[in-house]
Amino acid sequence: MPSPVDKYVKQVKEQNPDYTEAQVWATAWSIYCKHKNPGSEHCKKPAGEYLKGKSAMDDTTVRVAAKFSVAPTVADRVASRYLKAMSAGETFESETWRIHRFRDSIRVTPLENAGKRGKKVVVMSVHTRGYGDDLPIESIALELLMHAKRNASSERMQKAIDEYIQVFAGKVEMYTTTQRGVDVMPAGFKNIAIQGDNVYVEAEYDSFRVKNQNDPNETTCIPAISGGKKSIPVFYRWVKDNESKIKGMKYYDVLRAMKDLGIDYHSYCAMD
Repeated sequence: MPSPVDKYVKQVKEQNPDYTEAQVWATAWSIYCKHKNPGSEHCKKPAGEYLKGKSAMDDTTVRVAAKFSVAPTVADRVASRYLKAMSAGETFESETWRIHRFRDSIRVTPLENAGKRGKKVVVMSVHTRGYGDDLPIESIALELLMHAKRNASSERMQKAIDEYIQVFAGKVEMYTTTQRGVDVMPAGFKNIAIQGDNVYVEAEYDSFRVKNQNDPNETTCIPAISGGKKSIPVFYRWVKDNESKIKGMKYYDVLRAMKDLGIDYHSYCAMD
């Protein structure tokens, strides 16, 4: 019996404790014949005939295939089929996790304490080292996405990363940074951008920008260096409540409204 099948059996059992022995073995062999070695003499059907229908999207199937496929082409094929939303530069967010994919690294942010004062957020950054197609970044991204969709615990996410560090010794590393909860954008927060007739406005979690569209010098205002940080949430709430009105306002109309709200800002010429 091919050795990968034994590994698949173990993984399928761990992820599906309610499966019967027959279901476990059937799933393991299907993974082997569809993803690992479709041309094997043990596989009696074309690869496309295995894991058809709902089972083809099963989390365990995809995870096991991605983790134990040594050939990078297999991981790439699985990732491209199930992980279109996690290409380099994109972000996935659930109620409890935010995952951002870079070309050769992944940033994993737990959101339980995001946006909260007096709390800490430990951000995990997974990096691949070296060059070549054998780096497992696609497989790692795939597995972490699966856990995020399940709202897994921090311990489970850490365990998944540790497994890759062990399997790909020297090629995968993880670093952690601790941030204040209040500095981390909470789940569900949406930045606002308004393109008006005379003014462009951006309201974000940690900043804002107002730009005069009628000024060739592109006069712009941002939070004041001193005291402006406290004004950011005030500005955001005002923008959210007045989106339609802002579209017809002029630059100095916006500044007057900000002054009335006590918002501290700094103006400068963007063309300087």
